[in-house]
Amino acid sequence: MNVTTIILLLALYISTIAPAAYDSSSSCENSSQLKHLSKSEEADDILACEDLQCEGLFRSKEAEFGNCITIIGTPIYILGKSRIGSGCTLYPFSVIKDCILEENTTVLPNCVLENSTFKSNSKIGPFAYVSEGSVIEEGAVIGAFVQVKRSVVGAGTKAQHLTYLGDAHTGKNVNIGGGTITCNYNGVSKSKTIINDHALIGSNNSLVAPVTIGNGAMTAAGSTITEDVPDDSLAIARSKQTNKPQYASKLLAKFRALKEQKKDA
Repeated sequence: MNVTTIILLLALYISTIAPAAYDSSSSCENSSQLKHLSKSEEADDILACEDLQCEGLFRSKEAEFGNCITIIGTPIYILGKSRIGSGCTLYPFSVIKDCILEENTTVLPNCVLENSTFKSNSKIGPFAYVSEGSVIEEGAVIGAFVQVKRSVVGAGTKAQHLTYLGDAHTGKNVNIGGGTITCNYNGVSKSKTIINDHALIGSNNSLVAPVTIGNGAMTAAGSTITEDVPDDSLAIARSKQTNKPQYASKLLAKFRALKEQKKDA
């Protein structure tokens, strides 16, 4: 079992199985629950809940909370001028700094969210990193091991796993395949990637900015996209596969012979 598999299994455990071991607490029954705060002994600018149900929830003095917020395990850090909207659900081991979470946003375990806006009903994590003024529109999903930086992710768009979106703007209902990255930096300057509504980005794609993917367009898995893709078009940018019968054993024999030669040298 390789390291990636172990990490993914751990993420699955934390996000689906482990929460059952926590006592969830909701501010619906006591809407002032998150306001009963006192200074922490560790730092003057951090406040900790007095209510035992909120033990391990740390927040800055400037953070604001709506009603009916569900905390599923701690620790959770709400820092800076963050605003947590009504109906949000927060899982443990996440840091939220200078963010706006609109109503019914879910943040799964082990996320780092900085200076970004999350519209209603968006779902983040586990192990997601969103930063630098990004906007996650209504109902969008930013999944496991996804980084979003200086980007807008459109309503209903899904980037479920192992993706980097930097300096990108996606439309509505886009699907980003696992292993996709926007190649936004050429060593001197940053460039934008634009993905229009209803586009389907295949797995393991490299989108070399500046580039635009049209409405309803598709890119094949394993492609390196360097040119704009028109609306309703399929882009395939990968080398053609060649199969050589009975060649694998010959190649292995060659490698073994070379290894023996090095031993004798």
